[in-house]
Amino acid sequence: MVIAIATGTAAVLILFLLFASGSIPLAHTARLIVSIVFGIGSAGMIIFTAWAISLYRAFDYNSSRQMSRQIIEGVAAYVNIPEGGRGLDVGCGSGALTIACAKRNPQAVMLGIDRWGR
Repeated sequence: MVIAIATGTAAVLILFLLFASGSIPLAHTARLIVSIVFGIGSAGMIIFTAWAISLYRAFDYNSSRQMSRQIIEGVAAYVNIPEGGRGLDVGCGSGALTIACAKRNPQAVMLGIDRWGR
């Protein structure tokens, strides 16, 4: 998703540069209006791209901020399964929460299921 946002930002920035430089033949007033629109759009998309990248880094499980790890370990701390019990994580995604719960409850069986791909 971050790559798609960055690609869209690059496309809008290129369009802005093309219209602002006069490479595309257009009447002066129309070129000015289009340049302003693409300039504002590219500025907004650059800010949005930077925000998306910072969120990606903040929630990356292996990043230095480790926000995902803190959330998963925090939730797993509330899961207490009695000895011989079973836990089911439906829609587990990558299984990080299932694994964290299994580590905190070694006396129980944890099962995580999710639909990946077709």
